[in-house]
Order: sequence, then structure tokens, then C-alpha cells
Amino acid sequence: MLNFELRRLMECTREDKLACLPLIDKIVGLANTARSQGLLALEDIIPDLGDYLLKTGISMLVDGRDQDTTYEIMTTHIIASYKTGVDLLRQMIICDGVLAIQAGVSPRLISEKLVSYLGEDIILELIEQANEDVEDSGNNNGRKTDDENESVVINEDSSDALKAQFPNIFDSLTAHNDQFFVLKDFDAYVAAQQQATALYRDTEKWSQMAAMNIAHSGIFASDETIKRYAEEIWKV
Repeated sequence: MLNFELRRLMECTREDKLACLPLIDKIVGLANTARSQGLLALEDIIPDLGDYLLKTGISMLVDGRDQDTTYEIMTTHIIASYKTGVDLLRQMIICDGVLAIQAGVSPRLISEKLVSYLGEDIILELIEQANEDVEDSGNNNGRKTDDENESVVINEDSSDALKAQFPNIFDSLTAHNDQFFVLKDFDAYVAAQQQATALYRDTEKWSQMAAMNIAHSGIFASDETIKRYAEEIWKV
């Protein structure tokens, strides 16, 4: 829970808060990569991250630092930088985002947590925009088209076959708004599958990523869960 003094130091304009959305989107993208390919997959992305604190945090994840060390180094950097306003807000978003990725939090929850830094008004605005996107998708009969290449996920040739084989799925996509944006995100699904296939064929890289995932899986063990409940909630 943020204390009042920290909230005061992070105060900034609505425009400054909205300018943080690309940063949140970037962190959520890193979370998706870590979740689907393992933390080691973030190593190649580090040079392009731009922000020093974000680079530092992600580098520590790739290096296998424990969460306490990551938290200590990042918070020390924040304290020593004496930032306020939107600069401090960005630092807090980065720190929470990196720690959440390290803890294995789902990208969706990371997005919700980081957006909460922007305040209730902006959250409600984003929800309203998302609802409008769903309605627009429904008005387009669930079909995702791209103005640049005029590609259509479900075309006239394939629709009859899909409807015959999978009528319930077909109706959910074309007649019931495609509320989970399956068609809208289809290109991203294909790209992710192609990337995963390429990684699997690189046996050395795949083995490294698998080893890193296994090494970090301890935080999901039941013993660790009970230990944290005892220390952080039950105080025993």
C-alpha cells in the first residue's frame, strides 16, 4: 500500500500519467515474453529497453538474482535519484513491474496493478475504451481485418468449413462479439507459435530457458506459500 507522502511525491498531470501507458505496455510485453519463453528470453531485449532502471531490473532477473536483492537494488536507486512527479511515478511502475515479472504474476494482473498507479479517472476511461473496442469488434461481425494488407482471419472460403466442424466456436467468434479478441489477436498468436517453434529447434537455447524456469519455480512451491502466509499474513 502506497503511503500518503509517496503519493504526494508522485503527483503529476493527467497528460503525464497517460504518457506512462507505453511504459506499462512495454512491461506487460516483457511479462508475456517471460511467461511464454522463460526469463532468459529477456536477455536479447535488454539493449533496446531504453530506461536505465528497467534495464537494471530485467538484467537482474536474467542473472537469476533473488527477489530480495532485486527489490533492494531497485529501491536504493529510486531513493538515491531524488526524483519526484512523473519521473518518480515511472520508477515506481518499473520497480513493481519487474518484481511482479520475477514473482511469476500473470501479465493481466501486472497490467491491472500498474495501471492502478494512474488513478481512478484514467482507469475508468481505459475500461470505457475497452468496452467500445468490444462493441466495434461485434459490429464488424467478429472479423479482424488489417487495412494495410487487407487480410481476413475468417474468409468466405474457410467460414463454411469452420462452421460445420466447430459451430459453437464459430458462433462465439462471429455472432457473439468475440469478446476475448481471438480474431483481433490472431496474428500475434501465430507469431508467438512461430517463435516458440524456432526456440524449440534451438536445443541449447531451449535447455537454458527450461533450466532457468525450473530454477525459479521454487516460489510456486506449497512450502514457500505457507512460509510467506505465516510471515506476511498470520505474523507467526
